Amino acid sequence: MRLPKRRQAGALQGAIAIFNSRWLHVHGSSGYRCQLFDSGSASNTYGSSHHALVPGNPHTRIGTQRVGAGRFSATLLNSAITCAVCFSPACSQRDKQTAPKAEEAATMTMQLTSSAFTEGQAIPAKYTCDGEDVSPPLKWTGVPAGAKSLALICDDPDAPGGTWVHWVLYSLSPSVTELGEGVSAAEIAPDGSRQGRNDFKRIGYGGPCPPPGRSHRYFFKLYALDAELTLKAQATKDDLVRAMERHTLGEGRLMGTYKRK
Repeated sequence: MRLPKRRQAGALQGAIAIFNSRWLHVHGSSGYRCQLFDSGSASNTYGSSHHALVPGNPHTRIGTQRVGAGRFSATLLNSAITCAVCFSPACSQRDKQTAPKAEEAATMTMQLTSSAFTEGQAIPAKYTCDGEDVSPPLKWTGVPAGAKSLALICDDPDAPGGTWVHWVLYSLSPSVTELGEGVSAAEIAPDGSRQGRNDFKRIGYGGPCPPPGRSHRYFFKLYALDAELTLKAQATKDDLVRAMERHTLGEGRLMGTYKRK
């Protein structure tokens, strides 16, 4: 739908007024200011290198007019042109089409929690290599209605040699809302979910086991997917990430820390 010419002109003038006010704030009265003018007189008054046609209106151009000594800034002119373009009918229509997607994405964040630790807090030693090395209990809410499966990754981005993968789990039913403490290391669980290979070169969960020194962060990341994944046996994190590409509907994260003395 095209905007009425009067509304379009008002929007363009508003964008240019903002541009000029910012220019004057930074550069004072020297340099150039931006304004609209009739395309028929553009080449005679302003020069073809300092103006551009406004999309959706073949009779209107946006350009600069010298108001004092100063250096022409193509970057700032382009900023003004961008403002003007974004008030054009084509851009307005595109915004209407993409806005619902942005709103939909904003509602698809899942909440991932654990009764063993809270966001940003220390993970108890029980769930690390210094303890029983069992997986912590996890619970989540907000799975999107269209989800066909869930996947979980736990990794440590602070490991000395790069991100270290502690857990890869996928093909979990979207009806499941929690994982109890100590998930079995079986590759295929009774409920049909599967576990891949972590960077300890074993199936299932491997708890935090950083070198002595500073605290490391451990991210538990839950993904809601619009498909049921088919992966080879002992799939890695990289395998899972590739399979999930363009299938993620929502995500929930929980970060805990651990430090060895």
